[in-house]
Amino acid sequence: MKTTNYVSMIVAAALVAPVFSQEQAPAPAPVAPAAPAAAAATRPAVEVLGDWVKLMQTVENLLKATTDGSSAAKAATDLQQLKALQEKLNEELKLAQNSDQANLPQEELVQIFQKLQELQNVANSLNTEVERIEKAGFFGNAALKGLLSSDAPGEVEEEETVVEEAPVPAPAPAK
Repeated sequence: MKTTNYVSMIVAAALVAPVFSQEQAPAPAPVAPAAPAAAAATRPAVEVLGDWVKLMQTVENLLKATTDGSSAAKAATDLQQLKALQEKLNEELKLAQNSDQANLPQEELVQIFQKLQELQNVANSLNTEVERIEKAGFFGNAALKGLLSSDAPGEVEEEETVVEEAPVPAPAPAK
């Protein structure tokens, strides 16, 4: 098994199923002591993935509890705060990708792939909850809609093929 691309796969897996819409403006980050970049780079990728799983489970639980307008408002507030954690985890995954963790033992790689499977399972369940809330019209809450949906098209538009016809000759003048 090639170990040089495992971190790239981790980052791709985490970013494939974003927790929040990427078009939403980021929440103001809570004031917390900044960790040195070197310390974040040494954090094992399996730990970062474990935190991703926990974050997504928290979001899923918030969405499951969203059943009306007032719970939608609470969920929107809580999700906005969790968005800062998502951004932090994205940065940690990028640091892990650039770190010297490429030569991990097989046992750690297995743990990473197990976390990726957990992440995929939670992402599938989370998508089901988002679909349920979308069908309910986000319970009339614009903030929740902004966090969970994107008005931008999700698919690449197909290019139209234009077939140019040969020019039609002008009619000859009548004599």
